[in-house]
Amino acid sequence: MKAVQLHRYGSPTELRYESVPLLEVAPDQVLVQVASTSVNPKDCLIRKGKFRFLTGQRFPMRLGNDLAGTVVDRGAKVHDLSRSQAVFGMTRGMVGRAYAEYVAVGVDQVAPAPPTIPLSEAGALPLVGLTALQALRDLGAVAPGHRVCINGASGGVGTVAIQIAKALGAQVTAVCSARNAGLCRTLGADEVVPYDEADLRSGPARFDVFFDVFGNQGFDRARHLLGPTGRHVTAVPSPAAGWAALHTRWSRQRARVVIVRSRRRDLETIADLVTAGQLRPVIDQTLPLAEAGCAHAHVQTKRAQGKVLLTPG
Repeated sequence: MKAVQLHRYGSPTELRYESVPLLEVAPDQVLVQVASTSVNPKDCLIRKGKFRFLTGQRFPMRLGNDLAGTVVDRGAKVHDLSRSQAVFGMTRGMVGRAYAEYVAVGVDQVAPAPPTIPLSEAGALPLVGLTALQALRDLGAVAPGHRVCINGASGGVGTVAIQIAKALGAQVTAVCSARNAGLCRTLGADEVVPYDEADLRSGPARFDVFFDVFGNQGFDRARHLLGPTGRHVTAVPSPAAGWAALHTRWSRQRARVVIVRSRRRDLETIADLVTAGQLRPVIDQTLPLAEAGCAHAHVQTKRAQGKVLLTPG
C-alpha cells in the first residue's frame, strides 16, 4: 500500500508518498480502506519537530489522526462492525497514522459514518468534532440560552464549534477575520466580530463560555468578558493555560484546557448531528495523498476556511 511518511523533521517537502507494508490487524482492531483523512495544525507542528520530546526520533513516522472509509478486515474480537461497513473516527496517539491507503485502528476509535455525507467528506469531522463537543458540552457545560463566544471561528475546530454550540441551544458570537464573517453567519453564528475591524475585549462581561480555539485570547485576557460563573476553554495547551486551569479550579470563573479523546459514543453523537442536519463539514480544499506537503503548507498559513482533506488515488 501507499502512505505518506516523514523521515526527518522539517519543512512540508520532507513528507514522502511511498510504498509501505500492509498493516496487520490486532484482535481488537479493524482495517479501514481510507476514503479521506485530514490535515490538522498539530500535524504541522509534529512535522516541524515541535513535539519531538513526545514523538522521539523513530523514523519513518506516519502522521494523521482523522479517517473515514470502509472496513475491509477485522480482528477476532470485533463483532459489532462488519466488513464493507462505512466508518469514521480518530486514531489515538500523538502521531497518528492515517495518511495512508489503509489504517488499522482500535474498534472503540471508530463509529458508523453518517450516511448523509460522502466518506470523501466525513474525514473532515472526527478530531475537530470531538474537540468542539468535549470543549463545549463537557468542559463548558453549554446549555440552552447560554452565550458562547468562539475565538478563531472560521478554522477547522471553529466552524464545527459554531454548529455544535447552536445544537446545544446557545447564542453564538463568532470572532474571525472580516473575510470569513459570511461563512460564520451561514453556519449559524448570531453575531460576528471581525478581529481586524473591532476589539471584542472592549465589550462588557456577557459570555457564559469563551472558547479560545486560536489560542491568542487566554484566560487573563478574556476573563473580563465572562459572566460571574463563566468558563474559559482553550484548545491550545500551554504553560499559561495549565496554570490558569489549576489556579481557577475552585473559582467561580474557571479556565479549562480541552485534551481531545477518541470515544465511540462521542463519534456517534457527531454522526447523529450530521444526520439531523445540525452539523456539516466545512472543506477548504481536497488534495491527493501524494500532495500532503502542499496541504501542510496551506494549513500552516492559518488562512484555511474549515478543513484541508487528503484522499488516496
